[in-house]
Amino acid sequence: MNMRYDFQELLSAVGRKFNNNNTLFDPYISHVRFPHYKMLAEDAVIHFTHPLTVLVGPNGTNKTSVLQALYGCPHGQSLSTYWFSTDIDKIDDRWRHRVIHGYINRRLGKVVESLNTRIGESKGQDYWESSRAIETLGMEIPTKKELSDGGNKSTTRWDAIIKKTTFIDCKNYYSAFDLFFYLSEFAKSSRIPTRQSFIRARSKHLRKIISQNLRSYPFKGIERIVKNQVLPKDVCEIAGYILGKKYTEIRIVEHSLYDRYSNNKPSKTIIMKNDDMEYSEAFAGSGEARVVLIINDIYNAPNNSLVLMDEPEISLHPDAVHKLKLFILDEIKKKSHQVVISTHSPAMVEGLPDSSIKVLYPNNNDKIEIKENVSFHEAFFAIGQSDSDKKTIIVEDVLSKYVIDFYIEKFRPNLVNAFEVKYVPGGASSIVKQDVASAAREQDRNRFFVLDGDQNKLRDYCFSDDSIIQPSWIVNQSIATCTIPEVANDKLGEVIKALTGQKIDFYVDGGEGDNSGQKIECQRQFLDYWGRNVFFFCEETPEKAILEALGIDYEGKTPKQYFKELAEEEMGTIVDSREILNLQKRKLNELYKTNRDSSLFKNVESIVNTIIGR
Repeated sequence: MNMRYDFQELLSAVGRKFNNNNTLFDPYISHVRFPHYKMLAEDAVIHFTHPLTVLVGPNGTNKTSVLQALYGCPHGQSLSTYWFSTDIDKIDDRWRHRVIHGYINRRLGKVVESLNTRIGESKGQDYWESSRAIETLGMEIPTKKELSDGGNKSTTRWDAIIKKTTFIDCKNYYSAFDLFFYLSEFAKSSRIPTRQSFIRARSKHLRKIISQNLRSYPFKGIERIVKNQVLPKDVCEIAGYILGKKYTEIRIVEHSLYDRYSNNKPSKTIIMKNDDMEYSEAFAGSGEARVVLIINDIYNAPNNSLVLMDEPEISLHPDAVHKLKLFILDEIKKKSHQVVISTHSPAMVEGLPDSSIKVLYPNNNDKIEIKENVSFHEAFFAIGQSDSDKKTIIVEDVLSKYVIDFYIEKFRPNLVNAFEVKYVPGGASSIVKQDVASAAREQDRNRFFVLDGDQNKLRDYCFSDDSIIQPSWIVNQSIATCTIPEVANDKLGEVIKALTGQKIDFYVDGGEGDNSGQKIECQRQFLDYWGRNVFFFCEETPEKAILEALGIDYEGKTPKQYFKELAEEEMGTIVDSREILNLQKRKLNELYKTNRDSSLFKNVESIVNTIIGR
């Protein structure tokens, strides 16, 4: 088996297969909707626009619940297998919990939807049933002819998708040893006083089963073997690749030998061999045994399966998680699986296309929202970053701070804790000479600056043969120092002044000798930092950006003057800066309600996305 996975090649191959002929993945859940389900916001939706989907978010954001809902979508399966009411955790049935899934009916060439509703206890404990389409839920009511032409069995509603499902709940992948030793009751006796002595006694029987490759083993009147299998060589190689080991054989024995009086369900002992030794999960780490079980289940999933995985990264180091991701992609490529994974691991998310990543996060009403098409960096913030990862944005006035804070709160609430926007008094010149210069010296990659558009000297710069800045130095609207020839080194101070509007002093080491080389290095470092960490509003000032986006004619006044006079007109008296800011806030909210695609919001969106990417 070829174990030389290349991530980009695999990802591209999966994308091509899905985009060029996604019928190969049929039957395929195209989307799932939640009119009302657990703590999800009403009408939350997930579109599966890539065969590998990762659900990312803090603890308590219903990621596992989404997997359970997906498990209950295909025909013959019920969500109540995993979610059921008890006297302690009573399910509130005042509002019907509903899950809608869509799939393409190839006979009709259209997406159809199937509704699954929790009826509650009126038809039996935790009963879920397929329901007729409901228009108020945004569902299309099918005609009998459509149902017939589409090959549907029911004459009143679309059938649930028929799809094989493999649910890998990694938190419950306990080996036989772990289940008995850590999680089961044990009644000691004079002959067997400890768990260790019990395992020693029963392991003699297990050794006989393994050495003789037995398929049946009655003991104390009970058949103890459910399955005894040597895993395929491919599984051994894959497990070795992921864990950095070399296995010559892996055997799984599902048995009930580690059961005395507690009536535990049969569990699995994993026997691993290499050239030097043979050992079970009791000797191996829990992560090693769990990965073997996960790999085996994925490997044995039938073609075109729905594979659901809940936190497969448990007990794995990041490199092993990355390699597990490669294996999953390879299985998707070969078997056309649809895979949905809940995860807290950046290694599982990194490198995946935005279409794969769904972020779940609580809104201000403690309901869980779902954001789609999210970059890895944004998802990483949602997973949870340390304070050292928080991005600080420095602005030159209070309104600029409000505009950025407003955008993040309204458009990207899952990033609220990832950014801190600070207003620094003193104006742009002070920020450039002190804050930007200091941050550039320290190479502070988590500090960014958003200045008014009138500070963007390159925007209206007049290029000529004898200008300080040459057009050939400009890459992506910034100066790229790699394009500045060494002969221009003595002009770098002038270049910086032309770019920033400020003369920046660069201090180098004292002492004898020529330190010009060190100064040049500092100047080039500043230029690089400026291009990477300094941004501008789309208009000269945020006041103008708001008025332009609203399409307001400010009648020859300056934007600041317009807002001041309008505030005085509304208040009927002289106003202060606080009252003017409140008016500006109202206008920004008006813009949000009337034109969310405005140039101002797009400008801030571009800045935020670029910062996240860096």
